[in-house]
Amino acid sequence: MIHVHNEWDNLREVVVGQAGPQDHSDPTVIEEINQDLNDLCSILRDRGVTVHRVVGNNVSTLRIRDRLFVAGNTLIDPAMKDSSRVRELETLVPLLGEAQLVVMPQGKELTMDATNVSRLGSTWLYLESSSGSRAAGEWLGERFPDIDIHGCRFDGVVHVNQAMMVLGSNTIVLDSGLVKPDQLPRCLDSWQKIWVPNLRGELLVITPDTVIADHVDTDVKMEIRNRGFNVISHSLRHAPELRTGIHSITLDLDRQTT
Repeated sequence: MIHVHNEWDNLREVVVGQAGPQDHSDPTVIEEINQDLNDLCSILRDRGVTVHRVVGNNVSTLRIRDRLFVAGNTLIDPAMKDSSRVRELETLVPLLGEAQLVVMPQGKELTMDATNVSRLGSTWLYLESSSGSRAAGEWLGERFPDIDIHGCRFDGVVHVNQAMMVLGSNTIVLDSGLVKPDQLPRCLDSWQKIWVPNLRGELLVITPDTVIADHVDTDVKMEIRNRGFNVISHSLRHAPELRTGIHSITLDLDRQTT
């Protein structure tokens, strides 16, 4: 089933990527991060989540969240700036069933990675950056007229999960080194904000009160626990070197309220 409306409902089904020789020249680095990805799969399966692995022939799937945007039961194939990543979609096709796939037109100044968008239910945050054009945000607004889309921009930030991570229906974690309070969209005015100095490893919400965090993010884990969330600490070796994190290496396929 393909069904995702926000970033915090109970995670039922997910794709976890795989590192390959395209990602790093050192086989030890690839072996170690894949060991950590396998362990992440075990954590998720132990909590009842259906986990899919995707491995492509000479295709990296390490940053699989970039590749496909899930909006309810509709899938968006974004017009990625890096056209070499088009083949990643082939690895996902067997998992998509009969879900509607909408292809964002190439050209017309449309560029977007799926990680330029954060879903807050009937509201989305859209990050304008080197990977996401304003025209692509406007295209989303035309395609999804019932969604209230708020644009934002943060200096030096390419994907929204580098700077902020949604934890629940009114709670968001923000990197104080990348985001200034006056840069936030007004739709977040009433939200509970957890400011942290460095959101290095990203976060993955698996239930409305449980989050997986990178073990290196000690301050982040402490702040989240202080707000009443359960935190599962997990190691993802070499993640900064490979420009990824616990959120980026996963792709939600199904989130349900119960």
